[in-house]
Order: sequence, then structure tokens, then C-alpha cells
Amino acid sequence: MSPPLDHFNAWAKEHGVTSILVPKDSKGMGTGLFLDSAASSNQSNDHHGELLFVPNSLILSRSRIVQMKCPTLQKSFDILGNENVSERLAIVLFLLFQRFSSDMDTTPSSPESVFKPYVTALPEVSTPVTLHPDMTRGYLAGTLLLDSVCAKRSKLESEFELLSGNLNAFENWPVHPSLDNFIWADATLWSRVLS
Repeated sequence: MSPPLDHFNAWAKEHGVTSILVPKDSKGMGTGLFLDSAASSNQSNDHHGELLFVPNSLILSRSRIVQMKCPTLQKSFDILGNENVSERLAIVLFLLFQRFSSDMDTTPSSPESVFKPYVTALPEVSTPVTLHPDMTRGYLAGTLLLDSVCAKRSKLESEFELLSGNLNAFENWPVHPSLDNFIWADATLWSRVLS
């Protein structure tokens, strides 16, 4: 396993995540969770038939992020106006801050740093929206999906321009995210969200 995945596994165990699923390389498709046949045949009463258990304390939400009182994120929320920070935007900004801030930017004891091993282990997400617009047009030309993908990307570009330019929401961040970083965070959210 890779070092980020090793750190993630240790982090998950330390924070109460239990599973009979094991991370393995999926033949060039990245890392996936697979059922361990030995564990499933010897399933202990600890799992009660559960494949995966994630404690509530590890569920990211707007209210959880606000409760962390991360000064950098709070300043950005203040700039935007707390009432204008949706569930989606709070999580996208949190993912961005965690992914592109160095370990020096958060102290190990700070509440938001608890999630650093999780965010570090997140893969690059590849969707038509994350591709370069010319590639997207080439792949999706003649399909009904092209207009939707272009509209979504345009919306993200406008939102990022508003956040980074007009509102300067990243002014106090140690690393200013790029448009590609912002699109990654949005795609990561939508690939994992439970609504």
C-alpha cells in the first residue's frame, strides 16, 4: 500500500472506523475496497453483519466544519457571509483547505487537522467536468451530455472567479487554490456525498 493509504488506514482505525473490507489495487483502476473472504467467513460479532461502520464524528457537514472553528475557514466564511455558505460550499472549501495546506498550516491538535489523513488519501477524481474543456468537447461531441457538462464547468468557473477574485475569499489562505483545485474539490464532494 502507498504511504497515504497506510496513514489513512491507521487514522480510520484510530477514529473508530471498522470494516471487513480491505483496500487493494484494482488492476490499474486505483484503490478499491474488497471483501476479505477470510474475514467474511469468520465474521465476528464485532461487525454484526456490517461491511463498514463510520462513526458520526467522522461525517463531514457544514455544521461540523463550522464547529471546528478553523480560523482560516472562518475568515473565508465571514467574507462570504455565513448565511451564504451552503452545505456544499462549506465542504468544498474544507476539502480545498485540507488538501492544499501543508502540515505547517494546521496544528496536530486542531479539530480540522483530524481529517488531514483522510483528505490526503483522496484520489484525483476524473469526470467529464474535471477534464480540459477541449477534451470534453472531443469526447462528448454529439451527445446530450455535452451541454450539461459545459454548463456545470461554466458554473464552477464563475463561482471560483467570484470567490477568488471579487470576494477574495482565499486572501488569508497559506496556499491559494487554483480553478482545477476547486473543480477537484467539487467533484470529490459529489463522488462521496450522501444527501
